[in-house]
Amino acid sequence: MVAPLPAPDPETPLTTIHVRRAIEGRSESLDWVVQHFSPFLRVQARYRLGNFVADRTCIDDIVASAWLATLPRMRDLREREGRYTPVLLRFLSTTVRQIANDTIRDTLRRRPRNRGFPDDSESGDATPAKVQGALSQLESCETASLLGRSLRELEPELQEVLILRGIEGYSNVELAEQLGALPNTISHRYRRAVQALRASLPGSLFDELVDE
Repeated sequence: MVAPLPAPDPETPLTTIHVRRAIEGRSESLDWVVQHFSPFLRVQARYRLGNFVADRTCIDDIVASAWLATLPRMRDLREREGRYTPVLLRFLSTTVRQIANDTIRDTLRRRPRNRGFPDDSESGDATPAKVQGALSQLESCETASLLGRSLRELEPELQEVLILRGIEGYSNVELAEQLGALPNTISHRYRRAVQALRASLPGSLFDELVDE
């Protein structure tokens, strides 16, 4: 029998609570984390794929594969400054970027990519069925719907810096070099984007990301 959970600190962000419980192996929190992080990972995958691959199935496969690679290793994550959410997001976004890059390479080589899920024996408790089940609920997930609408309302330059800094974790200086802008400009864009999403998506992972 699973021991009851202690009442959370009311000051602790909801995302932190569920990430910690998911790392502890709580299935209900694992479902919550997959459903609330996946819309952001989809946005990242679509951005990284660009015009190479646009179909929804490919994007969903990338996100599912990223989760399957990440979930068995969640217990190895170490919190940073008392927070797990940025650590988990960075791990996931790095994995999504790597898979998206592999997909682009395969597309350029005109080689079909094997998008099948690994065997259960390779994924520990993070079975394909568990991940697919959580992802299948995203169509009606309020977070996914609100995120899509909120992102469409952002200017393209704000969308880009939100993905690259907020999700992938690049610094202002790194993005300034990539995008040909001043670090202060990048910081201003990112702050505007995060503040906009916090207003439209209360309780999302952006509550825990710094906005300097």
